[in-house]
Amino acid sequence: MMRYIIFVVVLLMPFMAFSQHEDSAKIAFRLDAKAGLNIGAATPLSIPVEIREMKGFNPGFNGSIGVDALMALDSNTSRWTFGTGLYVERKSMTTKARTKNYSTEVVNNGNVISGVWTGDVETIFSTHAVSMPIFLDYKATPKFSIRAGVYVSFLFAKTFEGSVYDGYLREGNPTGEKVVFDAGSSVTYDFSDKLKNVQYGFLLGADYSIASRLLIAAQLSYGADNIFVRDFKTINYTFHTLYLNLSVGYRLL
Repeated sequence: MMRYIIFVVVLLMPFMAFSQHEDSAKIAFRLDAKAGLNIGAATPLSIPVEIREMKGFNPGFNGSIGVDALMALDSNTSRWTFGTGLYVERKSMTTKARTKNYSTEVVNNGNVISGVWTGDVETIFSTHAVSMPIFLDYKATPKFSIRAGVYVSFLFAKTFEGSVYDGYLREGNPTGEKVVFDAGSSVTYDFSDKLKNVQYGFLLGADYSIASRLLIAAQLSYGADNIFVRDFKTINYTFHTLYLNLSVGYRLL
């Protein structure tokens, strides 16, 4: 509960800052349209000991499109701007790894088997979301600005699935009954319904104007919370999203 309270306070800080401004300065408004790509992964903060070797990584094609709305008090003197936005975006990845005693739950001939897996694992992660960033932007030079803030994403499509192959599963625990899957045979798993529908985090980015209305931008976003629901215990470590967005923009206003 405390982390949600802290997150709400962070969301409200820009509003409180502007509400306390006592000058009657003219409010300047700006609207930027942006389209770009997300590059990154859903990953633990450190590589778990169960992951013995990374054998492949494909970031996928992760498009994003949306608008930023920025507001400054007195555009002639203020370097600080408050901003928010609305984006439709995709974040995804496909990984292949060699594991030992990797906790999972698979479907074999219609039967669900829980245990620990030793062998190869392929994971497919994908989310489609409507995201809203809230940030403060600082104009360091006439062309260059940096920003920091938070975001919240509402998922409308989500996937976390894959397969295990070329190895064996110990049912229940590392000393349980051994089920072998030779090369060429595999079983699947699907934890898509265990992904949270609402995810949030922090962002840090920069914009650079290359013409009067054209700009390029880079923004790093970090998911502050586990992507899985709290009662999901099959994977015994937390996943966070970490993505870099590279985009081009057009200043509408």
